[in-house]
Amino acid sequence: MKKLILFSIVALISFKTSAQFGNTNQDVYDAQYNRVNDPATTVRYGIRAGLNAANITDDPTVVDANAGIGTEFGIFARIGQRFYVQPGVDFVNNSINIIRASQPRQGERDEVVVRFIRLPVLVGLQTQSQQFGRNRSFSRYRLSVGPSFAFGVGVSDNNLDVRRRNVTNAQFALNGGIGVDIWRFGVDVMYHHGLSNVFNDNTATGKYRNFSLALSLVL
Repeated sequence: MKKLILFSIVALISFKTSAQFGNTNQDVYDAQYNRVNDPATTVRYGIRAGLNAANITDDPTVVDANAGIGTEFGIFARIGQRFYVQPGVDFVNNSINIIRASQPRQGERDEVVVRFIRLPVLVGLQTQSQQFGRNRSFSRYRLSVGPSFAFGVGVSDNNLDVRRRNVTNAQFALNGGIGVDIWRFGVDVMYHHGLSNVFNDNTATGKYRNFSLALSLVL
């Protein structure tokens, strides 16, 4: 019995010492917590969801406009390490509260939500990851810019007679923002600078200006 107890104590000490000071890949990278941070991984996939605040620039077809709060969610792939490319697919709801120059009841304000399928392609730079807590978590910062193409797929019911046919089908924008990753989770603040007219009226000139805040999860 004494030999068994002594053997158990020695085995336990040896196991603990190996876990702390071993230099194998298993010791350094915990499969559960550090798979996302593995330097051999150059392609990562993720999902994202967030809120956006959209407004429209001066437009002769719009008497007044106030920013509205919309939603967006999608999927993305992040390809690369320090420098990366990030294509994605987003479903976006842009909300604005407007009074139009021509509408059924003059002076009435209503919310107009335009739904888009957006295809961004971002290029970015991210810092080296900072390790915390026995290699069980990490953080890093990102800077990204790039263009996006959005295709209008619908307009919410409203009292201003704005329909799908009144919105420009193809919407182009330039995007830029910053983000931070903590373990598998990310937070991004982005600015979306619209280059296309929101409405397809011949005299329309208004373009979207959006800010978004989104949370992401790397799978």
